[in-house]
Amino acid sequence: RVSAEERLTAAVERRAEVEARIQEALNTPPHLVIKHTGLEADDPMPDMAEIERQLDRLKIERERLGAVNLRAEEEQRELSERLETIVSEREDIIEAIRKLRQAIQSLN
Repeated sequence: RVSAEERLTAAVERRAEVEARIQEALNTPPHLVIKHTGLEADDPMPDMAEIERQLDRLKIERERLGAVNLRAEEEQRELSERLETIVSEREDIIEAIRKLRQAIQSLN
């Protein structure tokens, strides 16, 4: 009887550890993980070897992508706005030079 209680206590502790690891790794309570898999509760478990192959393939694809600049879209937008401003200022300067040349010609 003592042995069964010890095994039960160990199993409960192990379950709590596993649930904590799942929560930490997936940022989801363990009972909600199935929703993220696309599986139904009564579906058979997928083949672990196939899952590991898919995971390895995805890791390799991620490595090939290299570093990703998460601010790239925002930086591109900021640079586009800056370019528009510079182009507009350039056009203003060209127009001002044209007017100055006309004024100089009219004085001569």
